[in-house]
Amino acid sequence: MKKNKIIVLKVFLFRFFRPLEKIFAYNRIRRDRWLIKQANNIPSGSKVLDVGAGGCPHREKFNHCNYFSHDFAQLSDNQIQNQMGYGKIDFVSDILNIPVPDKSFDVILCTEVIEHIPDPISAIKEISRIIKPGGVLLITAPLQSGLHQEPYHFYGGYTKYWYQKFLTENGFSDLKIETNGSLHTTYFALGLTIVKSFLEVIVDNKNIISKLIALISFIIFSPIFLIINPIFCFLWESIYQQKGFTAGYHVLAKKSL
Repeated sequence: MKKNKIIVLKVFLFRFFRPLEKIFAYNRIRRDRWLIKQANNIPSGSKVLDVGAGGCPHREKFNHCNYFSHDFAQLSDNQIQNQMGYGKIDFVSDILNIPVPDKSFDVILCTEVIEHIPDPISAIKEISRIIKPGGVLLITAPLQSGLHQEPYHFYGGYTKYWYQKFLTENGFSDLKIETNGSLHTTYFALGLTIVKSFLEVIVDNKNIISKLIALISFIIFSPIFLIINPIFCFLWESIYQQKGFTAGYHVLAKKSL
């Protein structure tokens, strides 16, 4: 019941500030734009495996391909009904032992997955096994993020040097690494997290004084965090880009012939 209340409040908040929605979800939106761009370069009929697909949010991007999904578990029927683009997972297994022959796929998609895997290097080895020579790997992960999908969150982030070392060591080349935003939009994400914490205290905390402090803080600071800060971050990032600090990386790599 409490979760439903906080969800309603968050939905109201985001609808109220809909003009800023693109900045609110800058991480996901920039990642989706990058994936759409890459998907458009994939030849029709290519065999694509979405590793750690979950709700299969990227299925539609690869409608022109033979899309297959993988995850460690199948969702329930109720979960499937609530997931846009979701269908039954094609391959249910540990990511370290995907039940397909060597060199099975033209493209491997692995987005926001490896931070949830205890042994990500072995996962890269398995991906290398099942991708065809000359095949394309599209992989993304955060460089820094708060805890999510607990308790299956094992690593805080991956640097560009991690990709350069472990993708190269596992048979990939021609790496193209792009940042997902920089210092300023990352600071905005932190501000948004603070606003969410105000809402959580207002809804969940039983202490009246705590609720009052959270409510006053929400009224005073929300305009700063949700309007002034994101606009400033968005504009300033176009002027000054600190590439050493980003929400994460978008990586394209090709399996060596």
